[in-house]
Amino acid sequence: MPEHFSQNFTWSHRVTSAVSRRLQGIVYTSKGGLTKGLRRKGGLGFLPGAAHPDTAETRFLQGLDFSGKIVYDIGGFQGLMTLFFAKTAKRVITFEPNPANVVRIYENAGLNGFKNVFVFVAAIGNRDGVLRLCVDPLMIGAASGDPEISEQIRAEVKDAIELPVILTSIDAGIARFGLPQPEFVKIDIEGMELDALQGMTDLIASRTPELYLELHGTVEEDKRANATDVIEFIRSRGYRIFDVEQNRDITANVPTGRESHIYCRHPG
Repeated sequence: MPEHFSQNFTWSHRVTSAVSRRLQGIVYTSKGGLTKGLRRKGGLGFLPGAAHPDTAETRFLQGLDFSGKIVYDIGGFQGLMTLFFAKTAKRVITFEPNPANVVRIYENAGLNGFKNVFVFVAAIGNRDGVLRLCVDPLMIGAASGDPEISEQIRAEVKDAIELPVILTSIDAGIARFGLPQPEFVKIDIEGMELDALQGMTDLIASRTPELYLELHGTVEEDKRANATDVIEFIRSRGYRIFDVEQNRDITANVPTGRESHIYCRHPG
């Protein structure tokens, strides 16, 4: 089994991905999780609890209020989180570089009549340029432009796909295209979380939006290092940081470990 599979995905993740790839064209009503009651394509949400089951992450997000907010969904994949946000948010701007995923996000938004979703077709980092996105066809939700994760996928997956995609930063996108500034930002981009944060320093300084991040890395050591760097960056901006899985605040007195999902709110 490829190392990036065993390090980053459970058997449930892998089975769900394998089956859902064969059922991409089916339209159904999601039976559970964050998209419960919504129409969608992709995944196994037609089975109760199959997509976004009752986890600490799901319960936490369901407890947040997005009413009237501008939400950025950075790393949209096929739009599950976008759909969840769009139920109550004023507007959802989703950042997704993979053209196939962009089509699926719009399909899923359209199935639910959501007119408050806009997809910005680009990868998000700390600079402008071109990024080579590496995609494992067996786990298409885990595409990454992070050099170490991409190299691991290329080394272990003979059918890996590489896509050149536009790379930009959030600050540049706001300045160049006049995007509305968000009150809430979700980031899940397979190891490039710190780059994304570095590319939105103006936004953080001026608006201090709520932040919700899923942290990644190639192996356990890299995951810990990434978590440490991300938490240090966010803490230096005055945010309070909450570990969703451990249900505790992360403070200077709490050693950084292997956090996976963190919620960050500025007290000001």
